[in-house]
Amino acid sequence: MAAGRELGVRVWEKWKAALPVNLFFLVLSGVMMGGFGTEYALTIAGITVLFQLRMEEENSLDYCLRLFAGNLLLCALAMAASLHVVLCVLLNLAVPFTLVLLQSDQFSPKGYFPYLMCFAFLELRPPAPRPLGPSCW
Repeated sequence: MAAGRELGVRVWEKWKAALPVNLFFLVLSGVMMGGFGTEYALTIAGITVLFQLRMEEENSLDYCLRLFAGNLLLCALAMAASLHVVLCVLLNLAVPFTLVLLQSDQFSPKGYFPYLMCFAFLELRPPAPRPLGPSCW
């Protein structure tokens, strides 16, 4: 009985530790698919990994703006990679190399991975460019 109780306590602790990430994933899924459609559904995994990595740290507004701008740039590069085969090859060589150089350090050797996930997922199913203004609402 004691072994079963220990197992139950360990499972409960792991479940409690995973709850914020799971809730973030569910809310983000609802917002992304409800607001933007399924075109961006693949990026939810990469954004959730970024949240999980930075969950314990205090995130400033500056960091959030840099994260948004970086993901927007990756989205534009993924759209460009889907336009022509030469761009696809060049960007698939340049973007991962650049991300490894910019996002990795000795304390976070795989810091580039969530960004690379977003780039690759957006490249697999790039969003169609839409005109801005009242016609898109």
